[in-house]
Amino acid sequence: MAKHQTTWVEKAGTALQVLLWSATFLAGVAWLVAYPLPFEAEPITVLLGLVSVAVSALVGSYGQTIRARRAEFEAERFTMPDALAYGYVTNFVEPAVTRLLRATEPGEDPPRLFIYMPREISELDPQSIERILARIRGRRFSTGAVTLDFVEGRARDVLTIMRSGEKRPWYFDFPNTLRTLAALVEFKLPSHADSFNETDRKALSREYIERFDAEVRRLLAAKGLAENVEMTDADLGFLRAKGTA
Repeated sequence: MAKHQTTWVEKAGTALQVLLWSATFLAGVAWLVAYPLPFEAEPITVLLGLVSVAVSALVGSYGQTIRARRAEFEAERFTMPDALAYGYVTNFVEPAVTRLLRATEPGEDPPRLFIYMPREISELDPQSIERILARIRGRRFSTGAVTLDFVEGRARDVLTIMRSGEKRPWYFDFPNTLRTLAALVEFKLPSHADSFNETDRKALSREYIERFDAEVRRLLAAKGLAENVEMTDADLGFLRAKGTA
């Protein structure tokens, strides 16, 4: 959740408070001046006052909970995404690009690695990944995989994307390490049928992803890898650079 974000529950609660207190005030004035109303003013005024107090208490309690969560998120949200980004770049992206550069012959185009950055963590589910790859193949590209042996660490398979007749593929990766954040979000904001936190859960997930994205970009620039690595998303805009709409 953004630092100053107001949830729809808080907005609705504030609007309801204003409505109830306004109705209570008007009913009270009508009662005092003996203005004729189609109902008995005194009991309605008392009832509205009690309901207004109850709603104020509920909204206030919810607001305190949200503010406490925000303070907690501000304190710890910069740790997990940063750690995942560091591990992803250091343990995979950097050695993968280094390995590909070593295999590039003089005069050949430098290797390109495209990282799929999702908007929702669910985009990294296996079935979602299959659909994304199917969309790529639907644009007349073939997809495959190559195994890269790293000097340090275990070998790793990397997806390839290539059009018919091309000699060198582009490389593609889904940062599955981001799926770790799904468990973290679920821990922080468990899903309950009677809760109002689904909006908060999605907002927190997006903040984590955006933080991860920003830190990956920072690390790529710091390590001199930005020329060989780019981000893409569900739009798959990078395919247009290969001559397809």
